[in-house]
Amino acid sequence: MTFVIIIKKVVLKVNKNDYNINRKEVITIKFNTRLKELRLEKGQTQKELANAIEVGRTTISEYESGKIVPKQEGLLKIANHFNVSVDYLTGVSNERATRKQNVSDLDALLNTIHHILLDEYDTPVTYEGEQLSSRQKIIVDQLIEQLRDNIEMLLQLKV
Repeated sequence: MTFVIIIKKVVLKVNKNDYNINRKEVITIKFNTRLKELRLEKGQTQKELANAIEVGRTTISEYESGKIVPKQEGLLKIANHFNVSVDYLTGVSNERATRKQNVSDLDALLNTIHHILLDEYDTPVTYEGEQLSSRQKIIVDQLIEQLRDNIEMLLQLKV
């Protein structure tokens, strides 16, 4: 029996008789490596990490050796501890940013747009090559404020 594994847009054909690989093993390979890298980057011992996420030191050792993988709740605790996304932690993504960091970046972008709309940079504001009128700038600025309010509401709901 042959099956296909897709890892980051790379397709590997694997004959099940030659290799016994499953999704859990693919995640384990990345997770244990990422966990150890993050722990060492932060200068923590296994015991310090274990205390921080409320597990035993041997559990951290087993995570790092690839013997076990935490359940979703454990992954979330570890990701929050290191301020990375679960996708980064498990190797699904190479983007470390958490949702909160992405929202913070969005807020900075919205602030910049707000200041441009207020002509603080003496920059003409155009859309599809057409310069916006003062009234159009005000409307766009109001939409940005509504967007901020919606983002705040979503963060409070933790959706």
